[in-house]
Amino acid sequence: MLKISSILLDVNYIHSTKETVANLEGYLAGQVLSEQVPSYPNVTALEVRDVAYHVGELAVADFSYRFDKEKKYAIIGPSASGKSTFLRVLAGELALDKGSVSYLENDVLHEMEATTAFYLSQFEHLYHTDFENNVSVFGTYEKGRDVMLGLLRSLPASLQDTLMTASNPSLLSGGEKNVLCLLRAWMSGKEILLLDEPTAHLDPALTKQVLTNLLQLEDKLIITILHESDPAILDMFDVVLEMRDGKLREKI
Repeated sequence: MLKISSILLDVNYIHSTKETVANLEGYLAGQVLSEQVPSYPNVTALEVRDVAYHVGELAVADFSYRFDKEKKYAIIGPSASGKSTFLRVLAGELALDKGSVSYLENDVLHEMEATTAFYLSQFEHLYHTDFENNVSVFGTYEKGRDVMLGLLRSLPASLQDTLMTASNPSLLSGGEKNVLCLLRAWMSGKEILLLDEPTAHLDPALTKQVLTNLLQLEDKLIITILHESDPAILDMFDVVLEMRDGKLREKI
């Protein structure tokens, strides 16, 4: 038999969720989301100004750089040199000690990142569902469908079949998961793509094929962290930056 005290506690929990439920319903109805998330079309550059930040023992101080739209950037460097951390800074996921990261003179916020840029981490979540729901995130992404389908059709037939028939992505190989995540990035149709080692676990031939398709995308700003430094691959990019000891420099 339930105690009265337990029932009263449950009632209090139910009452405490009313405001949260009301807020959620507002978001779902578009009443709040449309007001809080602005649109930032025609981004011309992503600009880093006098940025300083630290994460553990890694520190970056007084760094400035301008990433121009329609250019494709590769970031290379040793493991634990801060490449992934820097990409998180560009995505607005880490607090800065000083300075700013901006699109169109607007400081990067989570809302702007969500509407303007697609950040693909090394730990992108894949859902226990079919191909369509994974690449579109249950219909959230549709704008880049034609581009996504173009990339999909360029892949080996066996890989296409594996991805399109998979209902449990946890059973895919590391490389197959990365390709599925990249297809999601294409599907998003975002103007800025921030990609953390998107070709990890791919063989050299597939790496080159995927990057060729990626770098042919027009009207995009693409910043890609690579785990390799093959000159033939790096030559595909407009600019190569090297991260070493928390410092990012153009590699000549």
